[in-house]
Amino acid sequence: MKTIQKKIKSSNSQFFKELPISSLLLFSTSVFFTFAMIGLVAGLMYSGKYTLLETFTNAILSGSIAVCYALAFTRNIWFLAVGISLQIAISVKASSDGLVFDLNDEVISYFRYYAAGFFLCIILSYTFFIIFINKQGIKQIKLSTEMDLARKIHHSLVPDILHEDSTVEVFGKSISASEVGGDLIYFRKMENGYFFNIADVSGHGVSAGIIMGMYKSVLNSNLIAGIPFVKSLENINKNITELKNKSTFITATSLTIGLNNECEYAIQGHLPLIILRGNEVINLTQKQPGIGIVKDFSFATANFKLKSSDILLLLTDGLIETFNKKKEQFSLESVLKIVSENSGLNASSLGEKLLTEVQKFGKIDDDLSILLIKVK
Repeated sequence: MKTIQKKIKSSNSQFFKELPISSLLLFSTSVFFTFAMIGLVAGLMYSGKYTLLETFTNAILSGSIAVCYALAFTRNIWFLAVGISLQIAISVKASSDGLVFDLNDEVISYFRYYAAGFFLCIILSYTFFIIFINKQGIKQIKLSTEMDLARKIHHSLVPDILHEDSTVEVFGKSISASEVGGDLIYFRKMENGYFFNIADVSGHGVSAGIIMGMYKSVLNSNLIAGIPFVKSLENINKNITELKNKSTFITATSLTIGLNNECEYAIQGHLPLIILRGNEVINLTQKQPGIGIVKDFSFATANFKLKSSDILLLLTDGLIETFNKKKEQFSLESVLKIVSENSGLNASSLGEKLLTEVQKFGKIDDDLSILLIKVK
């Protein structure tokens, strides 16, 4: 955290000091060629004084001097000594009195007039270029650093889930459409079983990520305190309706697996909880509003019992609403087909297979998440 704060508060010179070598070479090259033009323009200022070789030598020296000065004030002050030495060299060279060819005074004045204009434009362009870099570069560092911090926080809030014991295999993964997403996958091993939750905050990006973080915090603290999950969801619903804007809501599916594979679930405006049992597909649904839509709503739960070899899928709509270039949708039928054809894989391999197929199918425009549970 201290390192990140230091970067945010860094000075303009710190920006250049932290540039990778490849970027520094690119910057130095742009400076070199910008000021190499001065050496060429000097041939116009001192018309008839330099040979072609001397003109190009002046161009190389001018570009090199500019790079040394730029590096001296942005990277290391010792470059100043090299720049001054080159400046002296070019000044001594310019003191030569010999002429390569004669031009009349009118032509010389004409060349010098335009050469002075070239000099002025080069210097002004470089000056404004540096001003732009200093202002926008620091802003971009701040923005990039803040987004990197947000991305790390999001990853810590929504880590990948891998779990296996004698009863179940669990795989969970969330992929954000941007740096920060609004999906949540949650797994907690309880005293007498397991708790699972998948949630999708409307929209995506930073605002959705903030709501998602608040949702997980309240859910986690309530579960630790021993509050039943449906009561926890009602507490969250009340908080969200009080704090959110009118367009923000959360869809979610919660599931507990207890002793003897007895299950309890609740669905708030979310996709069905899917059970694949051999060749049979069971879609469990509930007609309940999403969280944050109706204040003080009492959510209902329902029950079912798992069987050995059942596969459970909890998904967010970003997964089944991915489109390819032909505007074809990666539908729920596609998901079920992939899972059925690869049901012999373990939970982790099966989940990764499904996500790989989605990403190959089309561009991810919305956050997508999956919780996959295989019953042993």
